[in-house]
Amino acid sequence: MEERMKKMYTLYPYPNYDSKIDKYAPIPAQYSPFSFLEQINHYLYNGKKNFNNFRILVAGCGIGGDVISLGFLLKEYKDSNILAIDISSESLRITKERIKLYNLDNIEVMEMSLLDINSEDFGYFDFIVCVGVLHHLENPQKGLNKLRQVLKPDGGMYIMIYGEIGRTGVYQMQDLLNIVNKNTNNFANKISNFKNIYSILPSSNLLKKTENIIQDHNAGDNGIVDELLNLQDRAYTVKELYNFINGIGMNIVEFSPINRYKYKYSIPKISYKNIS
Repeated sequence: MEERMKKMYTLYPYPNYDSKIDKYAPIPAQYSPFSFLEQINHYLYNGKKNFNNFRILVAGCGIGGDVISLGFLLKEYKDSNILAIDISSESLRITKERIKLYNLDNIEVMEMSLLDINSEDFGYFDFIVCVGVLHHLENPQKGLNKLRQVLKPDGGMYIMIYGEIGRTGVYQMQDLLNIVNKNTNNFANKISNFKNIYSILPSSNLLKKTENIIQDHNAGDNGIVDELLNLQDRAYTVKELYNFINGIGMNIVEFSPINRYKYKYSIPKISYKNIS
């Protein structure tokens, strides 16, 4: 399965790269919203951390958004560095080109699975970023265990995994596409089939009704593949998320302060009568 996933993300790296995001290089146009050094210092070190000799692992770096953001923020700190890994050679090609644009020499990029990470070869890390990766593994708990084994005792992780309830419409569409694409072997035809279905979906369809939450299918073919044609993914309830994290002897410190689900609602108008 890992080889099939590798092929998928090499053909359709996620997210799709748009050179506009690098138009302000060598200064990032947008920092990662999840990994400011001030946040790391606050949540993990009570504001007392000096980031000299700080080591970060980005496990599943994609096209390098978090890597470039953190690499830029760590430039002023002595001997701090980042190891960025991914299974997609195309994603890594893009990441390497982007690193050159930002003149960052504190980042090492390697094509490898996070399942191959170990302390003997790579040492230990102060902070680990793993966004949108663990839920695509055959055994997500095994992947999380691997990351835990290379984390320093006082370190922490930023991870993102899918939420079950918010992805209900996604999984309904995945089930439909599995039926429609039963005899379709290539992604191009599968993508075309989805676009034909999407064009006639009523506004009451749950995928469309939750597009304020999940919009990857509107961001090009790469987004359609990652969201709806993925070879493997799973999602978690809040209880399952806590069990997932507690299972490796860690605790959840905080949920991401942005991109929380926002539901559209209206407030009924209330009229008051004057009382005399």
